[in-house]
Parts: sequence; C-alpha cells; structure tokens
Amino acid sequence: MASTQNTPSTLTELNFYEICQSSAIREDLALLNFHSLDEELAFEYLFYSERLDRRNDGRLRDKDLWAYRHLSDGGWWCSGLDPLNDWQPMTWGCFKPNVPRHSMDGKLIKYEHPPKTPMRAFFLDVPHDLWTQISLLYHVSISEEERLQGFWAWVVACNLPVILCEGAKKAASLLSVGYIAVGLPGISGGYRSIRDSISGDLMSRSLIPELQCLLSVSREFYFCFDYETKPKTIRDVRNNLKNTSRLLVGEGRSVNVISLPGPEKGADDFIVAQGLDAFVECYQSAADFSRWLCDNQSQLTYEPTLLLNQEFLGSLPIPGQGMALIKSPKGTGKTQGLVSLIREATQTGRRVLVIGHRIQLVRAICKEIGINYIEDVRESETGSLLGYGLCIDSLHPTSRARFNAQDWKGAIVILDEFEQVVWHVLNSSTCYENRVNILECLRELLPLVLNTRGLVIAQDADLSDVSVDYLRAVSSYGEIPWVCINEWKPPVGCQTTFYHTKHPTYLLLKADDFLDRGDRIILHVDSQKDKSR
Repeated sequence: MASTQNTPSTLTELNFYEICQSSAIREDLALLNFHSLDEELAFEYLFYSERLDRRNDGRLRDKDLWAYRHLSDGGWWCSGLDPLNDWQPMTWGCFKPNVPRHSMDGKLIKYEHPPKTPMRAFFLDVPHDLWTQISLLYHVSISEEERLQGFWAWVVACNLPVILCEGAKKAASLLSVGYIAVGLPGISGGYRSIRDSISGDLMSRSLIPELQCLLSVSREFYFCFDYETKPKTIRDVRNNLKNTSRLLVGEGRSVNVISLPGPEKGADDFIVAQGLDAFVECYQSAADFSRWLCDNQSQLTYEPTLLLNQEFLGSLPIPGQGMALIKSPKGTGKTQGLVSLIREATQTGRRVLVIGHRIQLVRAICKEIGINYIEDVRESETGSLLGYGLCIDSLHPTSRARFNAQDWKGAIVILDEFEQVVWHVLNSSTCYENRVNILECLRELLPLVLNTRGLVIAQDADLSDVSVDYLRAVSSYGEIPWVCINEWKPPVGCQTTFYHTKHPTYLLLKADDFLDRGDRIILHVDSQKDKSR
C-alpha cells in the first residue's frame, strides 16, 4: 500500500480543474497531495482494513462490490502526512468519485473514506517554495535541521496558529494563500465519543490523536467551518464546533472562530469568489470562543413557518393547538398579534394563562387581551373564568394564585419574554424558596396543555435555541413547532450616554436640555427605591 502512494501520479483534466481552478489551490501543492485514480487503484486505496468482510480467496463480498460500483468512473484521492508515524505518507485519506453514489435516504455521498477504519485528519504535504512564503508571512525562520524534519514538525516546534476546517480541499486552499490549516473529515471529526455499550449514553469525549499532537505547546487554534443556511445543519455545526473547542480550551489552548458571511459555502469557494483580502478580514475579526459562544446563545435556528420583515406584526395565523414560537423585536406588537386569537378563544370558553416575569408587563398584556391579572380576579365580575395572568414567581400551589396545573386542560398558555422568564425562575431571589415547586408546576402544566389539544405560545425579542430547547424538553414535545421570525430592525438606534458619577446634577441638567429640544428620553439608574439619591 505504501509503495503505491509514493508512486508519482497525475491529475486528470477534470480533477485538475476542480482542485486548482475551482478551489484556488496551488498546482505544486495539488500535485503533491491529490491524485486521480482509476477503479482498480480506488478499491486498493479504500479497502485495506483487516476488519472488512472478505471471501476465503480474499475478494470483497458482492454487496460491497455492488455498493461501490461507482468507483469504475474514477475520481481523485487525497491523504497527506501522518503525524502519528513521523510525518510519513498517511494510508488513510478520502476519495472523491467523479460520479458519486446516494445513501439509503437519498443524500449524495460526495466523499468516500476507507470503511472500517477510524477517521483521521489531513496534514497536507507542503512544497518548499510555499513553506518559505508561509515562514515570511509568520515572520519565523527555517533552519536547515527544520527543513530536514519537515513542514509540520516546524509548525509544531514554532508554536504557529492552526486553522481547523472541513476537508482536504479547504485545507489546501488556505495553505495556498499562506494560512496553516488542518482538514477535518467533517464537523465532528475533531473528537471521538465513548458511549456505554448497553445504554448508548455518552460517557466521555476526547480529541483525536492527530490534534493531540498539536497540544505539545501553547497554540492558538482557529475554526473555519462552512457557511450554512439550513437550520438543522447550523445547529449540528455549532454543537460540534462547541464540543471540539471545549476540549481544546480544557487543554489550555486559545480558540477562535472565523465566521464566513456567505453566500459561498467553504473557505475555498469564498476566496475564489471574494478574494484573499475578504478572507483576511474574516480571519482578523474572528471571535474568541467565549464571545462566539455568547453570541450564538441568542440565535434561533428553527425553520420559520412564517418569515416577516415588518415594523408591526399585525394579526398572526397561529394554529389553534400545539407549540408556537414568536421572535420579533421589541415594540413590534407581539401581544397585539395575539388579540384576535385570544378573543376567539375566550368567546368559546377556552381559558388563557399569561406567564411573565414582571408584574407591570403581565398586567399590561392582560389588559390588552381582556383577561384579569391574578390580584384583580376577586374584584372582577369575570374572575378567573376567562383565565388570568401571573408572574412565574406565583406558579405554585401555595401562592396567592393557588395554582393547579390541572385547571388548564386545553387552554392557551402565553409565555411572555420567555428568555427572561427562564432566567428569572432559575436565578431570581424572589423564586428562591419556591423554585422547585415552580419548576415542577411548569413541568406538569406544559405537557398537560399540549396533550389536551391546548396551545403554548412562547414569545421574546431574543428567543433562542437555548430557551426553545428547554421548553420542548420540559414539555416532552417532539413535534416541529410553528415558528414566526420577524427580521425587521429599527432604521436608527438610540443614542446612549453613560454618566459615571454619584451625583445626579449633571445628568438632570442634560435631561432638561434634551426635553427643551423636544427629545424623548429614558433614564436608567442603579437605585431601586424612589427615596434613594
């Protein structure tokens, strides 16, 4: 096998165009790492594992020959160097067939990896001219001894930053423009999971040995995964990037995330379409892992049922049962969008429960949709007949509401500013004594409503996957929610000024100036009581 891979080979015109022209890969780098293979060589390169099921004469089983019959049309192979074998040519690699096959669920399988073998990573062989250019870009010299040891031994010894990307072509494209890049065989290719053999539960995760070879010194890592548009793929990419990053951070390494703006998918396509300067800008603006993690906590990647871009929502076509999610900026009329739905419900005797985290907000919503706030129930003619609103603090049997989840079968439950509701119940001191009871009531209420043809509506300007995943988990709701996302943003933001002073005199003088000009102002102070300074 090794002798085959050390034999000089060429690229067909078709493969050369795809690799060098379409992906902006240097010709000398391409010819060192990418080779066109015919059917016979393709089988030899892929089917070398001793774990493969073979006939007594050593031939592959008919089912495998039939499944891989598309190899007869040839394709290209890439493997690189092996960090676990003194940087010798690696046996493992990937084959991209000219005519790919389809999986059982109809998806196109673009790349074939050796079956029955662990996934590795692509450390591509770098030609001397390119190595010299990279050393100049990083301002690091190369000694004669380091020349003999090879490019990657030099990268390890010099503690140079490394970009982790998806696949061999992206790594080759980044190397071609001077960035040190390692290609992972997929978004989950940077780590391995160990699961219980009986239950299948996750027991632990660990970095692949190839990445562990880069941990010998303090190194800076960058992730440059593909730009994605499908919500499920975005979630998968984010979760796998998070898993690998946490393992690297746990080893004391610095991790940054490069976010490609699209529409091009990979770094190679992006560089071809928008140029090197555009990628350099992305690289320089990469977010450190903690900031990236914080930014991604506010994303909602669920597929929108209704996608809007308007200042006011208006009436929304929310289904009468199930789970509905509404993400829309503040002041766009999220509550007004529910009025017609609530009016129809109350006219047919269907009760409505509003849960929030601030008394004044819940009171305002109750007034707008025509039900009572919990404290006004006793003095009202309708009482709790139509339902009521309360703060999450009161969602337990010993509160003034005497809350009982069984009273809300088939009802409409509105979770207003749900992100804040979740934070409030988990962190607020006002929920401290009854936190367990509140969470138990919530866990009883939501599945009960959904299982009795009721409707749960969660709305927030910052609705995110984190809160929605929690909502679905606590509700045991496995169906796809109805989702409305309003992408409208105010054309002009608010001017904000910070006054770092214990004395309010200057702030009050400025407020007078603003009011004289006819401006609207809002003052935020850290005092909670009106009698304080």
